Amino acid sequence: MGNKTSVFTTFGGGFGDCWATASFFATEGKTKEVFLETVDPRILKIIAQFDTSIPQIIYTRQPADVAIMSPSDSTYFFSQRGYQPKFIVPWRTMFARPYLPTRVTWRQQQCRKRIVYHLSPSTFGPTSCQPGEAELLVEKLTYLKFEAIRLGDHMSLEENIKIAASSDFFIGIDSGVSHLCHSVGIPIVLIRNRLTSNYLKVTHAKKAYVEVESIPCFLNNFHKILGQIETYTELQMPCR
Repeated sequence: MGNKTSVFTTFGGGFGDCWATASFFATEGKTKEVFLETVDPRILKIIAQFDTSIPQIIYTRQPADVAIMSPSDSTYFFSQRGYQPKFIVPWRTMFARPYLPTRVTWRQQQCRKRIVYHLSPSTFGPTSCQPGEAELLVEKLTYLKFEAIRLGDHMSLEENIKIAASSDFFIGIDSGVSHLCHSVGIPIVLIRNRLTSNYLKVTHAKKAYVEVESIPCFLNNFHKILGQIETYTELQMPCR
């Protein structure tokens, strides 16, 4: 992707896109200089959370050769930037790479009895659970004597990472928070539906997670989800 003198930029994208791209820039910056025209400011905040030395990032006013964005945004990119990059790299290319770990990471411990979850991204879309299903999840987890904490943009980046690292596992949909949890290293259960089944294999490529089909999200398959969590984490829920 590019060469030593390539200048990168990003355009559009959600938090998950930013997380994957931040990991890419931080990894590349370990061994060589990474030249950026401009990037989403969220990417720089994410880079600061990785357990790595400060990458060799250099800013330049030179127009970018490589734009990381959705190819469908190329016309809008030109209208905003006044030029077209030589190469457009889709966000999904970033997803296929292993993510760097965060400075604060998950360690397996028994009897925490805490689950973190995220079922609704900031923009409602095909991965979102339906209204009321998050409440159903919390109700059932509370009945099983688990503490359930919702992650998301109502917390700081650091708070999301710290809470995820001190929980038993994450239950959620394909969203930016699930990408954060990959870097934290917490066991992950991803909920898919018919619209997102194949896409999960792209957005979470080469990552460790349990995939559960549930339509709607929890009304019928909650016990199946818990069973797969037991198998995946090998905790066997000792405090249940």
